[in-house]
Amino acid sequence: MQKIKLVINKLGAIENSEVEISPIMIFSGDSGLGKSYLAILCHYFFDVLLDNKRLDSFIKKNGWNFSEMRPSFRNSGVAFSIRKKDLETWLAEDAVNYLRYMLNNIKMSASIEVSLPTSIDDEILVQYEEDAITLQESVETYVRLTALDLVYSVKDGDSLYSESPFAFILRYGIINKIFGNFKALSDSFVFPPSRGPVLTENIIPITGLYEKYKIGLTKIDKYQPQADSVNQQLVSLLRRVLEGDVARKDGKYVYTVNNEELPISAAAASIREIAPLALLIERMDTSKVAMLIEEPEAHLHPLKQRMMADIISILCKGGAYMQITTHSDYFLRRLNELIGLKRIHDEYPERYENICEELEMDSDMEFPVDRLSAYLLKRRDDGSSYIEKQDVEDGVPFASFSEAIDRSLKNRVRIFDYLNGGDGNN
Repeated sequence: MQKIKLVINKLGAIENSEVEISPIMIFSGDSGLGKSYLAILCHYFFDVLLDNKRLDSFIKKNGWNFSEMRPSFRNSGVAFSIRKKDLETWLAEDAVNYLRYMLNNIKMSASIEVSLPTSIDDEILVQYEEDAITLQESVETYVRLTALDLVYSVKDGDSLYSESPFAFILRYGIINKIFGNFKALSDSFVFPPSRGPVLTENIIPITGLYEKYKIGLTKIDKYQPQADSVNQQLVSLLRRVLEGDVARKDGKYVYTVNNEELPISAAAASIREIAPLALLIERMDTSKVAMLIEEPEAHLHPLKQRMMADIISILCKGGAYMQITTHSDYFLRRLNELIGLKRIHDEYPERYENICEELEMDSDMEFPVDRLSAYLLKRRDDGSSYIEKQDVEDGVPFASFSEAIDRSLKNRVRIFDYLNGGDGNN
């Protein structure tokens, strides 16, 4: 994946920072510093390439109307050109509008700058070429549109477009340039905080974030479990975390444990939080899916928080794209074990299987660090926050948890020193 660079002048508490969009992104830091805002912003750059309306509005804004321009297309030529800088400016503005919608805050003040990868030329040419196909006694005419190394044929007479053909070729052309394959993305989903109650309560979303989440659930419900195309190791691991199975029956979500079927409202909060992700994984090919997952460890026992890291690792290896916020050192510690396992795999291939057996770790669990980037949000003295990119070669540093861990360990030692007759200074 080619990197998209963002300069964040202002976004909530975040000021004067930079970030690069990568396949797997992990955001950590204290509460109130802007992790969720940042994760939603990064998710936008997957969403905008899957939405058949957003880039369409860019095309319409510039007055490029396919139906009106078609009569002037003769033989071949350039329909129009797009300055890369103009597209970047529009993306920066649209990303802010997306955030306002997702957060239901139309007055939100934000300023960002977008730099698309160098694989996209400074001037994007949208070219056309007339084509005709003879079918028995009739002739069908087409216009072949070309942009960003992709070709899209539009048949004359077809006037019902879900989006402008110009927007279609631009959208898939950008996907092609950034991901190396115009088929690389198929769908996107968001899993916000406190997602579990949406499965059991009649909730009317106020924010776009929860509206999009509910739309995603409806989409997932339409699919049947796919035994052939779904990673069964992943499904099995999720069932271990759930200690059962989740399904949709007769318009309701149910939880089955020990052969007893219960309404999911009777299940633990942790199960309700994980259920939407479990349903997605059982029903869809996640290799081309972008997911925003807020706190995948929510409500889970520490051992199961570690298992969620295993699930994220398998999703990563399978090609999924994820933006993850976390407050869990258990989750990150386990993720770091899996990153270390990948290094052992690369550096000691002949001993790898034996080492995995000694560590009692599945040899298929190693985490491909080349798809990962991690960002720590820190507070400035003036109350604003900034983004610090972390070196993940040896794992994701969990610096934001170190103070809490240190205090806990120090106090534990001092308390037991008092209990053993000391003065608390040992």
